[in-house]
Amino acid sequence: MKLILFFFILTSHIAFGQITETISVNEKLNSSNRETAQKEMIFHATLKLIEMKSSEMGQNYATLSSKLTESFNEYLSNYKERKLNEKFGPNYTQILKEEEKSAFIYEISKDEKNLFINYSNVLRLVESYKFKELIQDKTDPNSWSAKVELVLDKNKIEKFFQRILNREKKLLSKIFIITDIVPLQFKWEDLGLDNELSFIDPLNKYWLKWFAENTLTNVEDVVVCSGDCSLFYNKWTDSVAGELSIPEEFYNSAFLKITVNLLRSNTAGPLKEETFRWEGRAVVQDIQTKQIISNSTIFPESRKFISQTQKATNSALASSISRLPLPLFLQLNQKISDKKADVTRSKKLVLMGYKNSGDVFSFVKMIKDRGNLLSLDVTIDNFSKDQTIINCFYKGEEKSFTDLLSSIKELKSYNNYALVNDFNGAQSIIKFVAE
Repeated sequence: MKLILFFFILTSHIAFGQITETISVNEKLNSSNRETAQKEMIFHATLKLIEMKSSEMGQNYATLSSKLTESFNEYLSNYKERKLNEKFGPNYTQILKEEEKSAFIYEISKDEKNLFINYSNVLRLVESYKFKELIQDKTDPNSWSAKVELVLDKNKIEKFFQRILNREKKLLSKIFIITDIVPLQFKWEDLGLDNELSFIDPLNKYWLKWFAENTLTNVEDVVVCSGDCSLFYNKWTDSVAGELSIPEEFYNSAFLKITVNLLRSNTAGPLKEETFRWEGRAVVQDIQTKQIISNSTIFPESRKFISQTQKATNSALASSISRLPLPLFLQLNQKISDKKADVTRSKKLVLMGYKNSGDVFSFVKMIKDRGNLLSLDVTIDNFSKDQTIINCFYKGEEKSFTDLLSSIKELKSYNNYALVNDFNGAQSIIKFVAE
């Protein structure tokens, strides 16, 4: 009975600490697309509800709005700088004309409103919503009016105020949970379930609830990876560090992959008796560097479940599985602090224009010697007569490494070269120019 009750807690909707209101909003947007309008109208309705409730919660909404705008402007400045580096390289100030830079900034600024919505995390406060009406102006397609019923999490709102007003800087923006329960010697249909999500979704909800109640001081938010996130994760797992361009929503974040191999065996008897054996691993990995932040083994364990119905067995099994990664969760704050303080970054360099392998090895030795303060380590990934790809691993800020590259002007090897640092996408290109 206790196990069944536990599973009910996993799956039930908790009304305590919620705010439910119907909000009317009228906004002129930058889009006539209905799907885009829905997202933005929910955002504006949520802000309006927060403004309505802020005084009841002992907060000043005007101060919140001012602090949020100030924080976003700082973020936006760093975002533009990062995009310029990604597109044109660390020396963009030397190769770009002012009008070219302005044109590039103008293009990426077109997405500024969406960046603000995502940066604010306001939509993360919404537990559920329901449009009672969404009307597009017939004479101005970008003007919309909506009446939307919102359910907000009061605890999340309080944390939202705290984060913005105190300008808290977290070591990680988000942790994305990926849950993989691997059935062995059975199919989910054998448990009376439609698919794996019927089993996994309640687990994810329980883990999100655990993180909500046991705040990670070094992490801004914990969410479940699904949809576009899952597609990106599949690309990310097949790439090497520094090879894949990281979308903005995954910047300064980590994946938490929980893998459980689940073996089932049946035993005949008057009551339904099943034995399950499981083992697995829970790994937290930095998205940008692919560095492992935390790695925890889920040791092999067997348990026998006796019940009158399959549903009761499933409930008891879910209860057991839900507790498996909790020891890792409890250690995450310290693990993140330790790893982020000593983070290893990576960068891929492409060498071109050399005459022989000796030139390449001379370059590798030189950059390692000059990068000693960054604990620089270099490995040759691929060598050919036309180009060589090397992977550089270093500690410290990215700017320190780009400054190192900018300082390298020449190489005296078997031949004398001037070195030109060019940029193409995510890869720095070092061109050997014979003198």
